[in-house]
Amino acid sequence: MAAISASTSLATFPTSHASSSKLPHITLSPVHGADGRLAVAAVQGDGVWTYDLITLRPTASFTVAPSTIFGTRPLSFLLENADSARSSKRSREKLKATDDSMDVDDVLAGTDTLNRRITIVGVQNGERLKPGDEGKVLWIWRGDEGEKEVVELPRPALSIHHLSHPRFPVLCVSVSGDFCLLDHSLQQHTLPPSFGLDDAVSVNIYAAGVVSTPAGGTRVVLVDSKGYIRVLRLDLDDIAALTAYPVGNGSIGRTSDTQDLVVVDISEDGIITALDSKQHLLCRNIQDFSSEPPSQLPHLVHPSETSIILSLPSAGRSLAIVPTCHLSPSLLLITSSPSLPVVLAMGSISSFTAVGSVTHLSVLSRPDADSFVLGEVLTYTDGGSYSGRSVIYTCEVTIPPHGVGINVLLGRQATTGEYLSFDRPENTSSPTGDQDNDEWISKFEKELGGAHNVVAAQGMWLTWLSSNESTIRNGGQNVRDFLSEHFVRRLLGVVFRYALTPDKCEQEEMETAKRLKKTELYTEKVVQHLLQRDVVRDDMWPGGIVAGALLPLGDWRNIVLALRHVQTIPSSTIIELLKKAIHTPHAKSSGNRGKLIEIFREVLALPSPSPTYRLDLRKSLPVEDATLILDVLTMFAEKHVGGRAGLFDSWASEEIAPIKTRASMTPSLRSVIEHSCILLDSHLPLFLLHVPSHHLILRLQAALEILIATQNELRQIRDPVDAVLTLARREQKKREEREAKKAAARLTERPIWGKSPGAKARIREREKREAGQGKELVGIPEQMVGKWRVEDFDF
Repeated sequence: MAAISASTSLATFPTSHASSSKLPHITLSPVHGADGRLAVAAVQGDGVWTYDLITLRPTASFTVAPSTIFGTRPLSFLLENADSARSSKRSREKLKATDDSMDVDDVLAGTDTLNRRITIVGVQNGERLKPGDEGKVLWIWRGDEGEKEVVELPRPALSIHHLSHPRFPVLCVSVSGDFCLLDHSLQQHTLPPSFGLDDAVSVNIYAAGVVSTPAGGTRVVLVDSKGYIRVLRLDLDDIAALTAYPVGNGSIGRTSDTQDLVVVDISEDGIITALDSKQHLLCRNIQDFSSEPPSQLPHLVHPSETSIILSLPSAGRSLAIVPTCHLSPSLLLITSSPSLPVVLAMGSISSFTAVGSVTHLSVLSRPDADSFVLGEVLTYTDGGSYSGRSVIYTCEVTIPPHGVGINVLLGRQATTGEYLSFDRPENTSSPTGDQDNDEWISKFEKELGGAHNVVAAQGMWLTWLSSNESTIRNGGQNVRDFLSEHFVRRLLGVVFRYALTPDKCEQEEMETAKRLKKTELYTEKVVQHLLQRDVVRDDMWPGGIVAGALLPLGDWRNIVLALRHVQTIPSSTIIELLKKAIHTPHAKSSGNRGKLIEIFREVLALPSPSPTYRLDLRKSLPVEDATLILDVLTMFAEKHVGGRAGLFDSWASEEIAPIKTRASMTPSLRSVIEHSCILLDSHLPLFLLHVPSHHLILRLQAALEILIATQNELRQIRDPVDAVLTLARREQKKREEREAKKAAARLTERPIWGKSPGAKARIREREKREAGQGKELVGIPEQMVGKWRVEDFDF
């Protein structure tokens, strides 16, 4: 069974000015040859630390200058010669034979000096580095208290790797794909450049990994930023003729799907997993380059603020760890195969905080074939008690020993749908059914762009739409049969190309879209009808349908429709809408609040915002605009208070007065509180320095206190009301059972009517009196039973 255990804190480091680079603040690696007991951490501007994973305590450290920036992950391994290995083995066997009660590992701790540990890290910037040496220098420490040694490489190092070779334990890979070996004496051996990548791969190497084959050979996997893969085999047997020759090449995805990769990880068994710039999940096995890449790629629905992925070595199975910030920083164990992605397990990193982002993941040890000990770095860059520091955590991940079965697929279906999704495939050419529609679009474009007749163009659209929809109604087909993605994308392209300035087709940035002006050739009805039929996606226009087209056009009516019907609007676009609504010169009433209230009401009706929403708020929303949004949220909270003010007083009357939040179009209380928390979390330090927001915070606090008091009162009456309803249902059930028994008895004993005067009337009166006994016992009218409920609020 797959599982992710609770995380344990290992160490905390404050972020320094050296960590302002794009490199992670902390990187982790296992200590090779230490049987999974030791791990090493390189902390920017602090030093290189060694930790015992059993006791969770540091065992050694090498301090560096605060300006030091490490360019690679640290590498640490035990350099053990044959004599020391035999001595260590004899000592271990002797101790086991003499005293079984003693902890052999503790007794042999002192013998670790025989196994000289080597620690290496690449340096991007540091003290005494000459100009031009950035990335070319390795700092090396021998043992736990050795002096620092410096080795200068011919080219900047991309990564350093440990090799299970008796002569060459270290491999350095440069960004251009060159190899450099270090022997036990840390002397350099450069491989000839003839092995290098061919001319088809003209970009720099993005990731490199070492894969051990069952036959004992060593292979190096190189991946560039476009997803091209080259596999090379190292021949290190002849020291006079060290070579690396290609044994395979391929691509991590289809050529049309290879977006710029943002993160790549290569497992020890040759599984390559990656995320591109659109958060698509890609996977490839170097043993199977002949298979065709999938046409559809899953993408992460709730990606982390920092793109991280960790491929787990699992005997050829495609398993990976990806972080998410949805609700709180967590880890997802997924099958990275695009054909069958499944979220197998999920684990929260810390229960004490809901902020922070995972900036690094690493496998530190492997206790057995189906479990891993992971190292996680959670970095806090914004407010809170942990702001400005990084915390190292460890956790244990267990993978299914027998693969993923049908029960796992069915059991994890809901969780998988929440975190992974498939993009709908796009057709590169027009389908046969769209040929007539393409001809119609050409006529529409001629009428709109050639004759400049907006009224006639919209008339053409209405006629075409009504005729096709009547055909669909008669045939029982779907609206998407004629409003295909290809057709909708082309039609929107024609509409917006003539509605905006001509240079819009060459501009795809949101900032440029703000400066565009609306022309007189805008067919608003076309966009409105497409939005109402749920056939529009935000990526159907460069820069987004909302931010790149509707917002420059000032079409607020269709913007509201887009918020209701388009499910792919990013959080940055929503913030741009709020800012534009605040500063629009065509506000309705109450200054600038009218348009803001209208748009923000639609935003509050959307599902819970993505994890990047809070970060985008802090980066893009000034404190003055945030204060206006806080004012609207306070107003909605006070409306909820007013709607519940007479809640208990109305219970004495015969009719219960409903809460009038729906009639006044007030957003749900849950969404108001959720967005209030996000806004305060992102802007509270700024609010404290901005005086106009102080009274709004106090008003919001007062409204929440009243709602909390109402919640407590409702919780107090929950038990009495539930007890009354339970008793009423019980008595009603007994009455139904009695009626059923009497009906059965009447079938066996037919009464003889008319033998005594008034017999029929007396029997009917008795049945009527017995039928009302269940209600008289409790004293609650029958029509009220089951219609009572106790409302509860969640904060």
